[in-house]
Amino acid sequence: MNPYENIKEQHPTVYGSYNQLNAYQQAAVTDSHKVTLLNACVGSGKTTVILHKLLYLHLKQHIPLEKIVVMTFTNKAANEIRQRLKAFGLAGEDKVRFIGTFHAIAKVLMENHLPVEKLGYAKGFTVLDEDQHWKLFMDAVDEEEAILHWGDLDSDLKDIRQGFPLISPTYERKLRHFLRIVKQRKRQQNLMSFDDLIDNVIRLLKRYKSRGYCKYVLVDEFQDSDESQLEFIKRLALDKANIFAVGDPNQTIYEWRGSIPEIFEAFAEETGAYRMSLPINYRSTGAILKAAHPFGDGEITGTRDEGIPVNVRKAESEYEDAGYIAGRIDSLVKEGCAYSDIAIFYRKNRTGEVFEEDFTEKGLPFEVYVPGKGLELSDEDSVKLMSLHSSKGLEFKHVFISGVNEGLIPMTDDDWGYFPEEERLFYVGITRAKDTLELSWYKSPCHSGYYVEDKPSLFLEGFGA
Repeated sequence: MNPYENIKEQHPTVYGSYNQLNAYQQAAVTDSHKVTLLNACVGSGKTTVILHKLLYLHLKQHIPLEKIVVMTFTNKAANEIRQRLKAFGLAGEDKVRFIGTFHAIAKVLMENHLPVEKLGYAKGFTVLDEDQHWKLFMDAVDEEEAILHWGDLDSDLKDIRQGFPLISPTYERKLRHFLRIVKQRKRQQNLMSFDDLIDNVIRLLKRYKSRGYCKYVLVDEFQDSDESQLEFIKRLALDKANIFAVGDPNQTIYEWRGSIPEIFEAFAEETGAYRMSLPINYRSTGAILKAAHPFGDGEITGTRDEGIPVNVRKAESEYEDAGYIAGRIDSLVKEGCAYSDIAIFYRKNRTGEVFEEDFTEKGLPFEVYVPGKGLELSDEDSVKLMSLHSSKGLEFKHVFISGVNEGLIPMTDDDWGYFPEEERLFYVGITRAKDTLELSWYKSPCHSGYYVEDKPSLFLEGFGA
């Protein structure tokens, strides 16, 4: 039964939209467990479920929108939820201030609800981007005329932040000294880095436990959470607010920056979370889902027909591949396809330079997508070029994955071979495709800048390559 039956005259669009959900989606929306963990397979409509969860909590459970926190990993995802919520006529700007990225939510909390002054800051603090924060650190180093190990500096600083000891205790003490100087300067100038936002909000949530401003916490892309973000979620909810976390373990591709491969199992064991799933894929053809299956865990039920078989092709080099794909793009556009429906993925950005050169020479419109660097996808009708990591969360009618060579996709380590994350990364790339997928490898790789084997990836064995 539609839960909006008794209010369908007041909210006919919500009533009608709920009827379009499948049984798995409806069950997730109306679930009432204290902590719920929703395993949402690719293309299963997780954003729609989060939106409807928000609507259900507000319209049926009578929780004010401003007391529901929705945490996302990108501004794009947050904006989509905001816009779709507004389309139902339910949210002004003052009602959706808790829909945003982890960092945005942390900022709102410290600006409006938590006594940031206790940490030596004032309301209205400025948030530094990565480049600005790095400059602040380097200025402190320059002023003290210090000598640091530049090659490993960024990695060393991350290890210190995560509590890992460095090989040299003396060098570790030196770095910690500069971190203290930078911390003092940030307080004096009322500045916070992105990491500071999360660290500081956790510190305040530990001290000041009033939770009147939060009744429900919804989390998108839960599999991407690192230890600090997970702590933020738990501190925000404690025992007074429910948690509804949505994600896909098959898309855990940021282990190198702190995401936790076994986060679903660990979180469920710690919290006793109720487990649910969204196993139905609405995006890709049967052929594409079949190609993805060996690289992911669990079954996915497709809703589309088999479609066009996945094409695996040998290219003489990166340059020959770029020329071939340019020709395929011309054919697709002549058949009525928009340039913006086409994307090319690669493992390393160096590979993309070949496509940029070739497409520029041919006058083919393209756009390089690098999330997190101020380059969000625009509405331009242009082919999208990006790394496999950058492709996460996107979808295109036609996808080309270039450079599926041994040593490149997957990247390998002399001692360990390739890591499971490489399989998940390939899975993410494959499942961005809706209608067609082409995979290519280079017989004579020449532009990678590092060693790549001149043979097809072991990932292509199931394709007969």
